[in-house]
Amino acid sequence: MKKKINKIDKIFLAILAILVIINFSYGFKKMSSNILADSLKPLNIRMIQANIKQEMKWDQEQRYKNLIKHIDLTRSKSLENIDAVVWSESSVPYIIEDNDQLFKILKLATSKNSILITGALRVERNQNQEIEKIFNSVFVIDNNSVNDSYDKHHLVPFGEYVPLQKFLSFLFIDNIVGYRDWE
Repeated sequence: MKKKINKIDKIFLAILAILVIINFSYGFKKMSSNILADSLKPLNIRMIQANIKQEMKWDQEQRYKNLIKHIDLTRSKSLENIDAVVWSESSVPYIIEDNDQLFKILKLATSKNSILITGALRVERNQNQEIEKIFNSVFVIDNNSVNDSYDKHHLVPFGEYVPLQKFLSFLFIDNIVGYRDWE
């Protein structure tokens, strides 16, 4: 059955075509003008993947060795012209805040002009200094301090938290996650 195209359909198609052409023209013009790109300097980034097995990441006996492996890989070549070093999520299996000894070790992964971007744990403590919440976070660290952090908002089910934990705890699924109180 052949459908008759009426006047309203033709007008709609014409407006749609005009909007698509305007959209592509604007995008092409913006992308071909390098005003912003010309004002930025290129960054030299070193990305490190230590290839550590999941079961070894949080092992108490392996945590320090894993951290040193990241530092050794980072320093395997000169950091002289490196602007940023990027480690993968959970590369630092420790709580970074208020840990001066750990910070001294992490400083080995940066030069005086570079930053380290890494995943680690962040905690919130109650008035008794007991851990109340644990966050899977990313940290930006320079040679002097932790500059910034960002908490992950969407956690991986059964990898970082147990959905319906109160109802499924009899299945011992908590052991899969490792930490039960991620935020």
